[in-house]
Amino acid sequence: RQRTAYEIKECDWSSDVCSSDLDRLDALIRPLVDALFAEPSPMPLKAGLTAYWDSVGEPRLPLLPAREGTAAAIGFALEAINEYRLIINKFPKSKYVKQAKKQINETKLEKTVKEEFAKANNSINQQDYLTAIEILEGIAAKYPDTEHAKTSLESIEVTKVLHETQQLYIKGQNLEKDQKFAAAIEIYQQIVAKFGADNLFAKKAQESITSTSQEKERIDKETARKREEDRREARQDAAHKLFKQAENLFDKKEFIKARKIYERLVNEYQDSRWFNKAKNQISHTISGQTEKEASALLDAGVAKMDKENYSEAIKIFQEILDTYKTSISYKVAQQKITNAKGALA
Repeated sequence: RQRTAYEIKECDWSSDVCSSDLDRLDALIRPLVDALFAEPSPMPLKAGLTAYWDSVGEPRLPLLPAREGTAAAIGFALEAINEYRLIINKFPKSKYVKQAKKQINETKLEKTVKEEFAKANNSINQQDYLTAIEILEGIAAKYPDTEHAKTSLESIEVTKVLHETQQLYIKGQNLEKDQKFAAAIEIYQQIVAKFGADNLFAKKAQESITSTSQEKERIDKETARKREEDRREARQDAAHKLFKQAENLFDKKEFIKARKIYERLVNEYQDSRWFNKAKNQISHTISGQTEKEASALLDAGVAKMDKENYSEAIKIFQEILDTYKTSISYKVAQQKITNAKGALA
């Protein structure tokens, strides 16, 4: 319509220009509102931040990326802020300025809250749950009695559960590092039983139960193998010690004592590397003892002959012939008997 001189002078064209602009801007804002509540939060928020700020990643399951067009709707909101600001600057005396300022503030608030939620979500994605809880508690305190406060309080409860399970899971991991596998598995089982399979750390705990059980089994087998090796080595050392004792006695011609030790080794350490050697040495102690006894009798007989006690000498030599037929002294004893009998004749 034709504008009056006053309207042109005062730049107060709100009667038609501002009205039509606000109607158009309202049409831009309404799709954003619809988009923000058409899908579960924070799916639209992540889509808008990724499109117009920086990549914040995709929502955690079971949430999915927002549909195409949601980010564009958020872009419309940014455009609306600029349009509202233009109205205020261009038509300061318009009756729609107050409404435009209110819309700006509300839009800025939405943007600020979304940024705060994005920070909290980013901390959650980084598993920094205490920081996320602090941010969410700040939102609830700043904007009480709003949907934002309600959403933040709900998110706080979920995040506290994540933090609790995270701390339990870390405790289980520390026990696992210390090779306290049974205690670690018990912690993991508590997580699964208390928080259910849908919990992030419950899923990890379930996987850890399997891997830790396998590692425990491997370590147990390795420990048992090492223990068995140590046991065998200890038995080898003990057998070797006995064998050296017996050899030392054998060298001193203490055949009876040596034989007892060889026989003990054979009876108690059949799995040792000294078993066969000890077994062979037993027969040597027998022959050694035989030779020792025969030699002693031979010496005694010779001593009798030296004293011209030939009758006694003959008895001793005859004992050698009767008892020690396989000894080296046997033939010597035969000769000595002949000599003694000749002396008596």
